[in-house]
Amino acid sequence: MLCRQYQAMETIKRLAEEQLEATSPKRICTESSVEDQCGTTSLQEQPDVPSPKKVCTESIIGDQCNTTSLKEQSDLTSPEKVCTKPNSTGDGSPSLEEQTDRTHSKKVCTGSSVTSEKSDKQEDNFQASGLLEKDVGISAYLMQHQGFRGILKQRYSDFLVYERSKDGVLVKLDDISKPTDFAVQVSNEPDEDYLQDTDKQMLQELLESKDKSKDVIIKLSEDSKDRRTKIHQSIRQVYPGLVSETTDVDGERVIKVTCKDNSKGRKSQNRGGWPKDCPNYCCFVLYKENKDTMDAINLISKLLRKPSHLFSFAGTKDKRAITVQELTAYRMHPSQIFPVNKLLRNMKVGNFRYCKDSLGLGDLTGNHFVITLRNVQGEDDVIENCLSLFRDNGFVNYFGMQRFGSTNIPTHYVGKALLHSDWNLAIELILKPRQGDSEDMSEVRKHWWQTKDAKSTLEKLKNVKSYYLEYSLLKALDKYGDKDPLKVLYAIPKGTRLMYVHSYQSYIWNCILSRRIKSYGMKPIIGDLVQKNNSKDVTLLTQDNINDYSIYDIVLPLPGYDITYPHNEVADWYKEMLMKDNIHIDGLKHKVRDYSLTGNYRKIIVKSTDSDWSIIRYDDLTIPLALSDLNKLEDSTLSEPGSKPNGKFKAVKVEFSLPSSSYATMAIREIIKCDTSVAFQRSLNAL
Repeated sequence: MLCRQYQAMETIKRLAEEQLEATSPKRICTESSVEDQCGTTSLQEQPDVPSPKKVCTESIIGDQCNTTSLKEQSDLTSPEKVCTKPNSTGDGSPSLEEQTDRTHSKKVCTGSSVTSEKSDKQEDNFQASGLLEKDVGISAYLMQHQGFRGILKQRYSDFLVYERSKDGVLVKLDDISKPTDFAVQVSNEPDEDYLQDTDKQMLQELLESKDKSKDVIIKLSEDSKDRRTKIHQSIRQVYPGLVSETTDVDGERVIKVTCKDNSKGRKSQNRGGWPKDCPNYCCFVLYKENKDTMDAINLISKLLRKPSHLFSFAGTKDKRAITVQELTAYRMHPSQIFPVNKLLRNMKVGNFRYCKDSLGLGDLTGNHFVITLRNVQGEDDVIENCLSLFRDNGFVNYFGMQRFGSTNIPTHYVGKALLHSDWNLAIELILKPRQGDSEDMSEVRKHWWQTKDAKSTLEKLKNVKSYYLEYSLLKALDKYGDKDPLKVLYAIPKGTRLMYVHSYQSYIWNCILSRRIKSYGMKPIIGDLVQKNNSKDVTLLTQDNINDYSIYDIVLPLPGYDITYPHNEVADWYKEMLMKDNIHIDGLKHKVRDYSLTGNYRKIIVKSTDSDWSIIRYDDLTIPLALSDLNKLEDSTLSEPGSKPNGKFKAVKVEFSLPSSSYATMAIREIIKCDTSVAFQRSLNAL
């Protein structure tokens, strides 16, 4: 087995070397990793590009230098000049039927410098190691300039993500101090203080005590209904985690205070006990390292013994990264959430406040990224040119590889099964053995695959961390068996189930966009769509208004039952792709509401904002080249790492902001002209 892994790794290294040679000044890499196999323009057909000694610094779109303008690119990418694969979708990408059923069919690429037999062997070896960009419809570039070599996410700390709120404010973790008196901040303090200092001390100790069976007795210096009412109000406002009642002790009327029972989740919280003037949600910042957003939420909910559905967020963030985003928690106080910091590893919560509304998916204006490309090979003037062109022109707005996972069983396969109402297949695909798992998890999947025994598989899974999804699914299978697979799938959080079907939408969209660029280039055409103010209202391009818009205004629809398709042949491409997967374009209103796809619109080209970059020389491969929020909190004297004049290695640190749902990895792809998939980037690390 080790021998086979070694041989596969050697093959990947060889393929990586071929692409890296293509990105050198002598040979230009303009397409994805296995360049002449992916249905793109071959090297012989690419335009001349300035050498490193003579670098174009003007905008390619303006066609002010000796490079290719977007108009010229549309001619270069005409159907007669591209490498094509025989498939019924016509977009250069195989349908899901072909991807699932075949090992790899023979392909004949016109103008290719690689034989089809060799191509098949290379694809097979790469496919065994994980998903590549071409597998999810990613093939085109906005510009055809020379790229450079650089390793993306060599360390997860090389990829920093900061959410931008609906108000455009950059979310930062800069306060992890213990929250105090938050309820008092959002609701008025009592006009008079009806609690004695000794009472306050006992109540605070009760609130912080681990023994929730304790109580505090407050004796009344004046026994009147009005005074008792005021004391009860003070306790609710100042100590929201406690409840009080009037009772008799030894014939004397007193107020008994106990800890609130939070074990019953949201229903018990809805019945009362929440301060009247206090907003229903606690908003806080989540800082996480190398962890999926849902995994982080599931862990926090488990530690707090709260159901995960009480937490909400605006968008999922990259797993292999350091990310900062806001969460909201329904009827939880900061003092309840804050203690998890002592139990969390590579995660922190802080910056607590109350808010009236819950966060929902899409409740953000975008994200800001700080990305370090390591082990960069390329002349500084070439690097500067790449980054300037990216800043001025933007990139092709593909759904990135994170949307589809990194294994040989991508998420859109599961999405297709759900749209087909093939619940058993969806469960099978989620639990099926795959490349990329830990050794322990591989054994768990193998055991399930061989036995289909949920109970014994659960026993094996107990010793494996960070597989909440599989655990939930197996637990439901153990409970319900295979007689009600739809009910079993409901054990998966709704957001995850929706992610699967949206992944299928994204796959279709990527493939359609690649085909459109190859057929028509970077220019609007009659029948294209322009979206109005992010609504579902679109404008149709006609002969009369086409000159009023540029390629930056054009949108393509994500397939759905409540959407307008382009009034040109692009609409037929959607029908062809969906029918190839046995899905009718008018049948996307699913009988299970969760899997109904209304559709949406997405710009095909996007520009970044707040772009900046620097070239850094360094010696130590283990030192982060960008400081995280936690680095700054732990040591306020730290400054951003600088460049060493004679450093052994070269890195490029680039930062920029993108609108929500745009992928930074696709922006980086445009800069370096290289496959950003995990499988390919790992091969660069192995060199």
